[in-house]
Amino acid sequence: MNIIQKHTDDGLRYYDVDGKHYASVTEVVNHKGSVGLQIWRDKLGHDVADYEMKRCAKRGSDTHKLIEDYLLGEKSKDKQVLPTGLFALMKPHLDRLSVIVLESKLYSHKLRIAGTVDCIALDKETGKLTVVDFKTSNKKGKVRTEHWLQTTAYALMWMEMHPTDNVEQLIIIKASEDGYCVSTSSDYLPYVSTLKTYIDDYYKMMEVQYDN
Repeated sequence: MNIIQKHTDDGLRYYDVDGKHYASVTEVVNHKGSVGLQIWRDKLGHDVADYEMKRCAKRGSDTHKLIEDYLLGEKSKDKQVLPTGLFALMKPHLDRLSVIVLESKLYSHKLRIAGTVDCIALDKETGKLTVVDFKTSNKKGKVRTEHWLQTTAYALMWMEMHPTDNVEQLIIIKASEDGYCVSTSSDYLPYVSTLKTYIDDYYKMMEVQYDN
């Protein structure tokens, strides 16, 4: 299966799955927050907002790289203070994972979505097959509903692609710049209906014809 991440002319992410154009999970679960994001940008000022968004994106990608290197048993050369500190906060939670895949592209023909999951692993503490997502933030806070919808999408895609596997758990490991790290778990079933509504709303909003 050939899965290629692409972008529309206006920067929206989507995936080409053997010639079929599927919406990106990230775009689907975040599109309802676009109004709030615009208000934040207007309040902060667009130049400052652009800088902060780039800074946070780099923080996340750099921290992810440290996590991946650690879980793969590779020595990381990155010694940046902030990503290293966030990784150190996450490390005790990472040690409970027996990794199956990292940064794996997934898709669902049924849901017409695709995305790249952070991690699929066995939880050593519970023995459950788990979708794991790594998050960084400026300060401590509750896990957003959108994050549970995102991991639910990964669970459904994984099970469609691997019919004999049964994902039993979602885990979000979130470290923040104010020194907190929490590992929160959930079942995916409570979020399936809402996810499907988000997907339908996204396709209606975009008014784009995707191949079926």
